[in-house]
Amino acid sequence: MKNQGLLDSNKDYVISLLHNGVLKTEIGRKLGTTGSAVSAFVKRVGVEPYTKVCKVEGCNKVFTTYDARKIYCSDKCNKKQMMRRFNNVEIKTKTCALSEYGECVETFIVGSKSRKKFCCKNHAGRYEYLQYKEALKESRFKCEVCGETLVVDLHHIIPRSEGGLDDYNNITSLCPNHHTAIHRGLAIIIGKTYVLKGVEYPIRSLRDIIGDEKPEWFERWLHLNWKINKIYNKD
Repeated sequence: MKNQGLLDSNKDYVISLLHNGVLKTEIGRKLGTTGSAVSAFVKRVGVEPYTKVCKVEGCNKVFTTYDARKIYCSDKCNKKQMMRRFNNVEIKTKTCALSEYGECVETFIVGSKSRKKFCCKNHAGRYEYLQYKEALKESRFKCEVCGETLVVDLHHIIPRSEGGLDDYNNITSLCPNHHTAIHRGLAIIIGKTYVLKGVEYPIRSLRDIIGDEKPEWFERWLHLNWKINKIYNKD
């Protein structure tokens, strides 16, 4: 009752807030009450909502609202109209780029000039990681220590943090286990020898493996490897 009395005494103020698009919960917060109390007040007093037609071309949906300024039936129509107004381009539907790998088939709406490729920001890193693995798969390398071919990483013999270069002579191929052993300090590379628990394994650089000819995927690998190593703090 106390809440209803407070709302009754501020009837004109409450109605003006409703007509300006303020949410009922926010009105309740302003007046020290709750959103449900405001809803009960609106129903009891008989505040009639506006009946409008959506202004987006091709929609024309009839909707009701207490907001006198609202002209679109939903946030989706609002976004469509904003894209048409600010980009002055047609709207199109795109599929998340992760669909190339069968991991996401979500669709989203963008302007025709938009370069957006993913339905959400989290998918960008995943997409780059899959590209990185695809580049390694194309290379058909094997681990220089154990001969593993199923999953292979490329590793800088002299870490870039210690002045190592992105050069064929400074990159070798290792399986995830022998790669991780280096980054955890369990193994070390001396010259072109991989040392693990006192056992030495001779390794080759990319120049030793594929010669002087530069493969098409190499520049893409350098770019993706830099990003992935930055994420995982690897050299």
